[in-house]
Amino acid sequence: MNLINSYNVTDVMTGDLVSVMPDSRCGAALDILSQTGLHALPAIDSRGVAVGLVTMADLVGADHDQPVRTRFSGPPISVTATTTVPEAARVMREQYVHHLIVTDGPTAIGMLSSYDLLKLLESNS
Repeated sequence: MNLINSYNVTDVMTGDLVSVMPDSRCGAALDILSQTGLHALPAIDSRGVAVGLVTMADLVGADHDQPVRTRFSGPPISVTATTTVPEAARVMREQYVHHLIVTDGPTAIGMLSSYDLLKLLESNS
């Protein structure tokens, strides 16, 4: 278990950030989620700042032409690139969330999911 304590979120996060703009349509977000197999998408504004997080559950029953900003949860819960894995896991548990946006300053650079943490635990057991 000590090895896991040495990881930062950047070691295990999904770094190829797939996102939507706040004004993207819910139908487009659903398409992205179904095509990628992801369960959540950060909504990133034109400055690269995460302003919300939209999940498949948020999109259930949404009009496909409705803007994502009307359905997402925000502001999203985030951690910095230097956050340790145990600290990120604590934040997830305390906030009852499965996804954290990873930031470098104000810019979103990746996402950490509970699935990423499970993969790390499995590979270190």
